Amino acid sequence: MLDKIYVMLIHYPCLGREKQIIATAVTNVDIHDIARVCRTYNVKKYYMVTNLPAQQEIVRRVVRFWTEGSGIRYNPSRSEALNYVILKPYIEDALEDIEQRENQKPVLIFTSAKKTIGFIDLCPGRSTAPIRNPPGGAALRDWVGVAG
Repeated sequence: MLDKIYVMLIHYPCLGREKQIIATAVTNVDIHDIARVCRTYNVKKYYMVTNLPAQQEIVRRVVRFWTEGSGIRYNPSRSEALNYVILKPYIEDALEDIEQRENQKPVLIFTSAKKTIGFIDLCPGRSTAPIRNPPGGAALRDWVGVAG
C-alpha cells in the first residue's frame, strides 16, 4: 500500500472564514517544497488542485521552467521533483486520474488545521511540540495520510 501514495494540495474548494466556498492562492512553497518532499518519500504524484486560470498558469510556468527550461541545468534535483506535479482544476479530476493509474478507487485521508466534529487523531497522545528530527519521516503526518 505504501507504494500507492499520492498527495493532493487543494486550493479549491476551500472553506473560508465566513463558511463560504473559496479558492486560495498558490504559492511557490506549495509547488517547490511539497514536490521535493514527494520526491524524497517516493510519493507517486503530487496533485495541485485549483480552478482559477491565473493560478493554473502560475503552476504551469513554474513547472515548465524547472522541467523544460533552463531550470533543468541550474538545479537538476529540483527539476526531478517538479516532474511529480500534476495540475488539475477539480478534486474529482485528480481522483479520476488516480483511479485510472491504479485501477481502483483511492482511499481518502486528509488533514486540516482545524479540529472539527468527527475529527480523528491519527497520532493520539503525540506531543504538539514541533518535531526537530523525526524518525522514519514522521514529519509527513501533517501532509500525507497513510492507512495501514
